[in-house]
Amino acid sequence: MGKQTDKGDVVILSGANKFFHSDSAWASLVQPLLAEHARVHVIDRLGNAWSSDVEEPSFKQLAEDLPELLSLLGTKEVTFLSFANSNLATLMYLHNPNPDIKVNGVVWADPDILLPHSISQYQSGSVAGLRKYKTEYIEHVRGGNWTEKSRERIAIEREEIVKLIPSNHQEKMDWVYYGQVTEQRLQVENQVTRIKEMMNYHDDLNIAEPLQHNISVPISVIDTDFERLDIETADEENKAGLIKWQQEGTQWSKDIANKTQGKYYQLKNASHQVFFEHPDTVIEAVLELIERSE
Repeated sequence: MGKQTDKGDVVILSGANKFFHSDSAWASLVQPLLAEHARVHVIDRLGNAWSSDVEEPSFKQLAEDLPELLSLLGTKEVTFLSFANSNLATLMYLHNPNPDIKVNGVVWADPDILLPHSISQYQSGSVAGLRKYKTEYIEHVRGGNWTEKSRERIAIEREEIVKLIPSNHQEKMDWVYYGQVTEQRLQVENQVTRIKEMMNYHDDLNIAEPLQHNISVPISVIDTDFERLDIETADEENKAGLIKWQQEGTQWSKDIANKTQGKYYQLKNASHQVFFEHPDTVIEAVLELIERSE
């Protein structure tokens, strides 16, 4: 969407929400808003939406695909906008960049926190359980046993998002596209992709962790306090770990923005669906990086 400018393109990469849905539906509001200022691409990883299937889907795979994809799109200069754990793919891409494409900078919205405690949180729970019983889970999901659960979760998400979008942006929300993408989540092979990505997420984190120390472009971070919702409902055994995750996440986000000469945007009483609830902050962060590029 949008017209080419001399400041390059914007590329939006989706990441996971609480149900691990992670596709271009999340860009259904911010893409048309950003397209008023630049040419904007949204890329679905292999195995998501209408993309081709792959045996081992992961953010590592996306990072390997990006150079060819950007070349095919005719992109010469790019600003990345990544939601949630897709910051892992941007780190991997920056580590092995396409020399023909200039990266103006990256905006991370609620990124994965790459510190030992947080990484341990991400790699435990559902991710650890899926990895332990990989074959059994794949067979179970491939048998269609998660379709109804997926349908219920899609309905929950839509109901939440309707309430989050600011009134002045309601008309820009592309509900048709959102519905078409979320419908693809009901395809059994897309459900299998989702659990495989969760399994491979463990390794994606390990690959990305050391790459945070060699970033050569500005990283701006939009940091919500969505963790508070998990903290409020957690039992006493898990509450301390969640509080530490939130606290170190805030400090890490500030530090990485400062270290790379990006900007830090803090949002209070916000949900994880920042692309819908706070689109103006997202647009501001992306445009700030675009405008400072030479």
